[in-house]
Amino acid sequence: MQMSYFMAAGLCILIALAGAAGVSRFEFMPKKRVELRLAVLACIIFSIIYASFSCLRYYQLIYGIFDFGCNEDMIRTMANFNGFMKGTIGGGGGYSEHFTPLAVFWVPFYWIWDSPYMLLIGQSVMLGAAGIPLYFCCRKMLKAPGWPLLIVMMYLLNPYLSRFTLYEYHMGSFYPLLFFSAWLAYLHHKKATFLLLLFAAITAKESFCIVTIAMGLYLCTRKKDLKLGIACLGMTLLAVIFILFVWFPHIIPLQYHHVSRYPPVLGDSVAATINNLLKIAGLIFSGNSLSVILSLLIPFAFLPLLSWRVFLLLLLPVAFSQICSVNGHQQLLISHYSDVLIPLLPLAALLGLVRAQRFRNRPAWQRRMVLALCITMPLTANVMFCELPHLKYHSYIPVYRTDRQLGIMSIPFNLKVLNYPRAAMFHEIKECIPQNFTVCAQNNLGVFFLRHKGISLISNPQNPDFYVFDLKSFCGFDSITVYQNLIKKVAVDPAYGCIYNTDGFMIFCRKTLLPPTQSPATAPLMPGGK
Repeated sequence: MQMSYFMAAGLCILIALAGAAGVSRFEFMPKKRVELRLAVLACIIFSIIYASFSCLRYYQLIYGIFDFGCNEDMIRTMANFNGFMKGTIGGGGGYSEHFTPLAVFWVPFYWIWDSPYMLLIGQSVMLGAAGIPLYFCCRKMLKAPGWPLLIVMMYLLNPYLSRFTLYEYHMGSFYPLLFFSAWLAYLHHKKATFLLLLFAAITAKESFCIVTIAMGLYLCTRKKDLKLGIACLGMTLLAVIFILFVWFPHIIPLQYHHVSRYPPVLGDSVAATINNLLKIAGLIFSGNSLSVILSLLIPFAFLPLLSWRVFLLLLLPVAFSQICSVNGHQQLLISHYSDVLIPLLPLAALLGLVRAQRFRNRPAWQRRMVLALCITMPLTANVMFCELPHLKYHSYIPVYRTDRQLGIMSIPFNLKVLNYPRAAMFHEIKECIPQNFTVCAQNNLGVFFLRHKGISLISNPQNPDFYVFDLKSFCGFDSITVYQNLIKKVAVDPAYGCIYNTDGFMIFCRKTLLPPTQSPATAPLMPGGK
């Protein structure tokens, strides 16, 4: 079934209102010690569930060289002392195309356990652990019991956090923990620690500069924080100069090209500049833009709207920085493009609640209704707008499809998402290709050959020993035309022979690797293999 996003959003709100009418009859006023234990338990449960699903998605051939493989390969290469910020694959000769020096954080963990599952589990734990400093921020600013735990649950139930956690691995997973810790330092008047932690977040990935700029502007509007806001903006300016003119191209011999994701502002003439500005305005005020903003507010029960300053100066600028991109995935916050917004939303909700202290003068039943709505709306949004773990590259904003939504909480009613027989078949096949051979494979298969002698993608095959294809599993990044043409080319190449062709899996092997008395058609899967 399909429906417009606005209809789905309206349905979500109506369901939450109906649930709130029942929940509001009960009072929830836990003691601080109990509340803290519940918050910690929720963070642990989140980490376990999403670590499990992340590992399952990797096993089920949903992850690929971009983006998980590049990060994993880069960190493992550093752990083996084979290069700094460089792997054996990826653009630019293997160098990381982002400013991510904080990636060295994972190196000691790879000395303990050299496994691709390290990053997937670590990412979920990192994102779950961020709920702890968030809880203490809430407890510092909110005196009423129950609300700190509620804000933590809003953070954990946010559909954008769910899809970010399940979308491969990104260094943006450091953002929430560092950002909430920075805000906690701010609340304890430790301004130097506040700036240090914000800068640490920038070293995870340069995109966090967008947040520090917005934070600086917000702080500058508060008289007591004017100097801190100026320091935040100055720090960000220095970071941008260092990243664009020192890190790239001197430390890392690449030109930083991700600015091309945004339309230019200035043109060759006044008319061209006006035209560029109109294009940007068209993106900001488009129907999709309104849908994106609505999708950000619903999981937090519209609490960020209660503080206009936070909403206008902190949240909207960061959101529009994504919406104004020429990249369709970034405009709709698909996959990891919501990373800079994920830590901002709970803070905006928290500051909105602080601003709304007037609710204390309202009748008790009204306060309970607001509290109940803040419980039911995040739950409803999580059920309706989280993605199922076996999906990739989908957005519910252009059109809402029930077969692609009803996410994590609906899995008990849809257990088939946990089973993918082709994955077991592939993992049995791949074990038959020893690591001392080179392999060319499509994106979602190539990630399993990173520890082989060499891996190349179908877009740039480098005369490998083996070609590995799966005609029934195709997860983005690979051009279908290039994919089909390469199979046709290898099939008629006299240097290769097809040694495996079953249920869509195809493996071509260099004939010189086969025994001289054996033809490809009669060869086992691998010489001396299983």
